[in-house]
Amino acid sequence: MSANVTIYEKAWSDPRFGVLARLLGSSKFDAIGRCAAVWRLCTETRTYLVSPEHLGEVTQCDKFGEFLVAAGLGEEKNGQIRIRGTRGRIEWLAMLRKGSRKGGAATKAKWKRV
Repeated sequence: MSANVTIYEKAWSDPRFGVLARLLGSSKFDAIGRCAAVWRLCTETRTYLVSPEHLGEVTQCDKFGEFLVAAGLGEEKNGQIRIRGTRGRIEWLAMLRKGSRKGGAATKAKWKRV
């Protein structure tokens, strides 16, 4: 299972993405797309904190962490960037994988009994 990202309607009207776009020198569409890549990383790694280096790699912008903070979409925590809005939205994949393991173990046990 890989991480799917849902972009909620709120993102399109949230002025912080417009600020991020201006800092990037691009469009709101580009800013939201780069954030989607960050949200996918957060979901896959089950973390709210991302290093500036990883943000730069995922978004192909070395200053992306700095820009997220300036736009109000992130905050600096001990040298890492906490991605705002991820709490409660990135846990689903871990729960799905846990449920799949449980189901797989139950099926395996069932077949051992046969």
